[in-house]
Amino acid sequence: MLTDLWMDLLNPANRRGHPVLAALLYVFCPAAARWWLAGADPVVPFDPLWQAHHLRSSGRTLRAVLEDWELGKLIGHARKYVEQVEAFRAQPQHRHIPAPELLPTFLGGRLPVAIRHGLSEAFEEIGGWQNFYPFVRAWAFSPRDWAGALGWREVRRMERTAIALEALWAEPVAFSAWRLSGDGRTVLGLLAPADRFAGAWIAGVAACGRSTVQREELYLLSETGRTSRAGGGFGVRANRDLIERASSAAREGPHIPVNALERPSLCRRCGYHHICWMEREDGLNPIALGNWAGSRVSNG
Repeated sequence: MLTDLWMDLLNPANRRGHPVLAALLYVFCPAAARWWLAGADPVVPFDPLWQAHHLRSSGRTLRAVLEDWELGKLIGHARKYVEQVEAFRAQPQHRHIPAPELLPTFLGGRLPVAIRHGLSEAFEEIGGWQNFYPFVRAWAFSPRDWAGALGWREVRRMERTAIALEALWAEPVAFSAWRLSGDGRTVLGLLAPADRFAGAWIAGVAACGRSTVQREELYLLSETGRTSRAGGGFGVRANRDLIERASSAAREGPHIPVNALERPSLCRRCGYHHICWMEREDGLNPIALGNWAGSRVSNG
C-alpha cells in the first residue's frame, strides 16, 4: 500500500521536505521521515496490493501472471485460498467485519515448506513466499470490496494516474492516484497504507485544498476494503495545523523507529528497510536506535 508514497518521495516534482509528505511519512514512521529529510532516497519494495492492481489494470489474468513468475503450480493453492476466504467471510460473526481474513483467527493462507521447495528463485519475483497469498487476496478481493463500499456492483476499470493538490501554505504536492470506474461513475483513489493511517492521509489531503488538475471525487482506499471520502472532518485550518505539527516533528524529532519496535511486519513495506535493518534482519542498525531527540534536519 505504500508504493505510491515512496514513488511520490522520488518524484522530482516534489521538493524534499515538503510539509505534507514529511508529515505523512512521520505518521507512518519517524525514522523513515528522518532518512528522507537527511537526503536518503527510498528503495521501493514489492507491494502485493500495488502490484496486483498494476498488473490487473493492464488486462492480465492472475493465472497468466503466476505462470510468468513460474508459480503456475500454485494456481490450485490460490483457488483454494480464495474459497477459504469466501467461506470465512460468510460466517455470521464476520459478515460486518472488513477483510476478516486479515484477523489472526483466519487459519488459511499458509504455504507448507514442502510446497515452497524448489520455488526460491520464483518467489524472489514477489519479494518472498510470504507475499504470495497477500498478492492473491489483493487481486481477488480488493476491487470487489471497494466497489461495495462505493455502492457499485463492480470496479470495471482501474488505472494509475497522478494529481496535483494545492498546498495552501506551500507549493503544490504531486500525489500518485488511481482512477476507478464503475456503474457510470468515476472516482479517484489514494492508497492509504492501512486503516490506522487513513486519518493522517485525509488530513494531509484536506490541508492541501482542491486538486489543480482533477475534478473527480477523491477517496482514500485501504487494504481492508474501506473507502473514506478525502474531505477532512476538522476543516482546512485544523487539518493544516495537524500537518504543520507533524511536519515540524519530522524535522525536529524524536525519530524513534516505532514500526520496528511495535509492528516489524510494516518494516518490510518500508522504502528505508535497507537502512534501519541489518543484513538478514538480525536486528536494527544501531543508528536506527540512536536518540535523535531535539535534532534538526535540513529540508534540502
